[in-house]
Amino acid sequence: MEIDARNTALVVTDPQNDVLSDTGVAWALVGDSIRENKTVEHIEQLFAAAKANGYDVFISPHYYYPADQEWLSGGAVETMMQETRMFGRVGPLDLDGFRGSGADWLERYKPYIEDGRTIVASPHKIYGPETNDLVVQLRKRGKSRVVLAGMLANLCVESHLRELIEQGFEVAVVKDATAAPRHPQLGDGYQPVKRTEFLGRPHFLGGWGSMGRPSRFSPEVRERAIRMVEEHRENHASEWAVLQSVAPKLGCTAETLRKWVRQAQRDTGHRPGLTTSERERLKALEREVRELKRANEILRKASAYFAQAELDRRSK
Repeated sequence: MEIDARNTALVVTDPQNDVLSDTGVAWALVGDSIRENKTVEHIEQLFAAAKANGYDVFISPHYYYPADQEWLSGGAVETMMQETRMFGRVGPLDLDGFRGSGADWLERYKPYIEDGRTIVASPHKIYGPETNDLVVQLRKRGKSRVVLAGMLANLCVESHLRELIEQGFEVAVVKDATAAPRHPQLGDGYQPVKRTEFLGRPHFLGGWGSMGRPSRFSPEVRERAIRMVEEHRENHASEWAVLQSVAPKLGCTAETLRKWVRQAQRDTGHRPGLTTSERERLKALEREVRELKRANEILRKASAYFAQAELDRRSK
């Protein structure tokens, strides 16, 4: 991916004490991974490099307010975050007790984040940017490419990666500027922890999920999954409840299943947006444009080289 300050942004998810400080509530889960990757240091290097070279920096933070404690559903990790008051704040317009709390920025990052130029998006409430204004903020500033870093690798970072790609951005993840949790039951966030069979096809399941080794589902499995969602809609109070019920049977996350359903709705004309064939054609055209640009650049440099060589020959 070619980066340019005019169209490329640095996006950092959750640069906050609860997941990056050794006093944070998640340190027991993520500390080893942070130390091995030198995550804290590498995120700071990204901040410094972006600021020094004129790149816009965007923060996608994670906050929970007292009203969020009233949610009626949530996965195992969400429940753990709520119970430990991870990223907790007293209210959306109240900063009482915020300074130095688990929801506050890591102290060494504050000079970069609080410089009056960094764009702090509204909080994402689950893992991805579907629930905040990050995409709008990026588009309003003409950004089409994202360098992505932050916490946690297999939750918020992966969810941001997937949704930003879904929204049409080019994304590069800085793999040593993130870290993943490790848990005796849920496993290592970077590793698949359980192998199972679904519809005769092997898949890897993990309590956390896996950033580096996503399962590949055949078109037949996706079609079956979408049918299962439609068949079970009337048995649940909401679509999200259906997705949470069906996804474990497939070995995928509810968010992945939601995106399959959305794309199927676009393909059948029931939802606005690019169909699968249109998306594939667009990607092919973008590849062709990149290849043409690369070829033109090679020709330009070659022409300049031979022109200079000719001038040198005549001057002798």
